[in-house]
Amino acid sequence: MYDIQQTLNDQDLRKAATWVIDVVTDSFMDLTEVNSAVTQIVVPADYVTFHQTLFKARALHYAAQLPTHQDAWILHMDEES
Repeated sequence: MYDIQQTLNDQDLRKAATWVIDVVTDSFMDLTEVNSAVTQIVVPADYVTFHQTLFKARALHYAAQLPTHQDAWILHMDEES
């Protein structure tokens, strides 16, 4: 959760007109103390990719399949980023 908070504190992000941070996880995490602008996407337990990927690849694939705004910029980060 430190990475999320660090991103929220970024001055360039604060200057941007609109932004959303979605956290994609395999299981529910309590993110209420982070920021109300952070939303969580929990990958359904029965979700299977074509190549039966697991973990981060599975979560990334699930999130990439969700509809997004046509002008959206997407940055994928994990704990190693």
